[in-house]
Amino acid sequence: MQINLDGAYTYTLNNGIAISSITSKEVFTYQLDDKMGHTDSATLTIDMVPQIVSTNQNDVLIGSAYGDTLIYHLLNGADATGGNGTDRWQNFSTAQGDKIDIHELLTGWDHQAATLGNFVQGSYQRRQYGDIRRSRRRRQRV
Repeated sequence: MQINLDGAYTYTLNNGIAISSITSKEVFTYQLDDKMGHTDSATLTIDMVPQIVSTNQNDVLIGSAYGDTLIYHLLNGADATGGNGTDRWQNFSTAQGDKIDIHELLTGWDHQAATLGNFVQGSYQRRQYGDIRRSRRRRQRV
């Protein structure tokens, strides 16, 4: 990484490293010193893992060619869908490492396998669609 005098930076991935193999953030802590003796430090975090955040709309999603993560936030706890719309991810691929993060929709779950069905249920039609639903009290189609 190179930081210019104006604060702009250039990040270059090392040769031989594929973006799809990066599963964490790169964190750089740096210090700037000027001729007047002033010093300042900062941290720059670069997240190479693509993230997509669902909204309250019926989103049509097209991810990258890398391991994307679709994140569902609990937008409205009183709403049966958690406040999220019905989304369609057109190029979801487990082979590329794509995944869906629904941990916020599981608010109140005791982390026991026996009770998971009270919070979320899922099905998958090969090459067609996937369906994730919150419990009868909290239905959500994704």
